[in-house]
Amino acid sequence: MAAIVLDGITKQFPDGTTAVRELDLSIADGELMVLVGPSGCGKTTALRMVAGLEEVTGGTILIDGQPVNDTEPRDRDIAMVFQSYALYPHLSVYDNMAFSLKYRGGVSKAELRQRVADAARILELEPYLARKPRQLSGGQRQRVAIARALAAQPDILILDESVAALDVSIQAQVLNLLADIRDQTHVSYILISHDLAVVRQLTDEAIVLHRGKVVERGPTAQVLDDPQHPYTQRLRASVPRPGWKPRRRGQPGTGEENGVP
Repeated sequence: MAAIVLDGITKQFPDGTTAVRELDLSIADGELMVLVGPSGCGKTTALRMVAGLEEVTGGTILIDGQPVNDTEPRDRDIAMVFQSYALYPHLSVYDNMAFSLKYRGGVSKAELRQRVADAARILELEPYLARKPRQLSGGQRQRVAIARALAAQPDILILDESVAALDVSIQAQVLNLLADIRDQTHVSYILISHDLAVVRQLTDEAIVLHRGKVVERGPTAQVLDDPQHPYTQRLRASVPRPGWKPRRRGQPGTGEENGVP
């Protein structure tokens, strides 16, 4: 399994916006890590750099101790699953799962069939291999996207809000499957999420990003139960509790009646 180390990576866009600032991160065999933070804090940009989908403008990414550059293919080490499924609607489930393996080459037909069959078995998709994505539920389509990534046999699987759009019951099903997959394959996960319930259920270590910088990190339970940084404390306090009722903007108690954002 590949060990991934980010040594002070930075991403600055041409307009001068800095999305990620000197991020240090390492993930080892079988580890499950989460990046937490608000929209625009740099979570996705950071992991797109890890996956080789975004140029690194500062710092170094190392795989097994060796620096890699932005032009090196990393699909043999790292796979990324997006929230939008990104399935080809005209292809069957089988062909969707096999597509990336056919595209990159180096895999025999027999091995390709075996990899797809193994991923389908793990994700409980065997009855649906001949179907088109439109014939599947949202949860089934998300499982296809995960199975497609697993068929590539990556060392690290990046999940970008991959269960956020699913119903709660389907979320639980997919998360339990991810935990089982980890036990079976020892794949490492990096999860992007703003859902603290998902974070607690699935991950070992949490890294909190705010404005492109790491503000807190540690074991997930510790970060959630005893946050030290003011931003993490605000994030934790924002989670609705039983009996919570939303208020209209400007109502007493929201802080906005005094101009507080």
